[in-house]
Amino acid sequence: SIAIDLDIPEDRIAYLAQSQFHIDLECFNGSGNAVFIHSEAETLDLLANLRRTVRGKDAPLLEKYIEQSKAKLSLSEKIVAANIRAVEAIGCKPIPIAGDFTAEGNRVNFMNAVLVLEGEEQVLMTNGVANSPLNHFLKADFQGRVEDHCPALKILFVADQTAVLQQNLSENHGGLHCMTWKNPVD
Repeated sequence: SIAIDLDIPEDRIAYLAQSQFHIDLECFNGSGNAVFIHSEAETLDLLANLRRTVRGKDAPLLEKYIEQSKAKLSLSEKIVAANIRAVEAIGCKPIPIAGDFTAEGNRVNFMNAVLVLEGEEQVLMTNGVANSPLNHFLKADFQGRVEDHCPALKILFVADQTAVLQQNLSENHGGLHCMTWKNPVD
C-alpha cells in the first residue's frame, strides 16, 4: 500500500468516510496537525446569517446554496462526526468548516485544496471564485476561518493568479486534483 511505501506508521492513518466520489472535495490538511472537514451545519449557519445582507442578483443564488445544503445536512453530519473521531484518533485536530457551496450550475469548493511547500513556507492552493459579491464574501470568510486556525499558512486562490489555470480548473469542474489526472502523454 502507499502507506507502506511512504513509511507511514499504521497508527497515523485515518480512514475517512465520504459522501462524494472524491474525498478531496470534503477535507484537506492544513498546517501542523489541522485537518479541515467540510460541514453542512457550518455552511447553513454561515448562509443563514447572510440572508439579512445579501440582496439583488445574489439573493437567488444564496437561496439555492441554502436549499442544496439543507438537502445534504443529515448525511453530512453523520460523516463529519465519524471523520472527527477518526482524525482525533491519530492525534490530529479536526476543524469543521464551510467550504463547499453548491447550486444548480454553480459550485464554489474551497475544500479541493493542496498543501505545498514554497521554500520554507507552507501554501494552501485552492479554487478561486467567479465574479459575484456573494462568492467573494464566501472566499473571504473561508480564508479568515483557515487563518484563524493556521495563521502562518499562506492561502493561494488559483483563479486569482492565472487565467490559464482557471480555465483548466473550470474544464475539470473546479478540481485541482482532478486536473492532475488529465495529463496526456504525447
